[in-house]
Amino acid sequence: CRIFRSADYLNWRYLYHPTLRFEILAARLNGELAGYLVMSREAEPRIVDLFGGKEDSHEGNPYGALLGHAVEVLRNAGVETVSAPVVPGSPQHRALRKQGFKDREPANLMVFEATAHPGASNHHPFQWQFMDGDRDS
Repeated sequence: CRIFRSADYLNWRYLYHPTLRFEILAARLNGELAGYLVMSREAEPRIVDLFGGKEDSHEGNPYGALLGHAVEVLRNAGVETVSAPVVPGSPQHRALRKQGFKDREPANLMVFEATAHPGASNHHPFQWQFMDGDRDS
């Protein structure tokens, strides 16, 4: 399950946010957008959105490069700790673990899926890619 993220949506969600400031890092492959990372340095520095290609792609995915660059930027700014709330088992979770991020205490996430036929969903929770930027609260 993926949430559609158009350029207009991302600009509205992050760049035009009325009260918070976000930074966006983009990864490109052959001139095409391959992935992005959104981070905030306010209050508790955190990665709020991370999105990229498929892990098993022959071209790889941009998660490692994006996370590495984000950590470098934040370290240079004097940040000591960075959080990145993700769903365990998701591609983002695996990428964060590969970059040395450690799991913290779990938090509950409630999802409501409206389907025409109850029980018709075939989405496995580990395919969900919800991140902090998906929250509306």
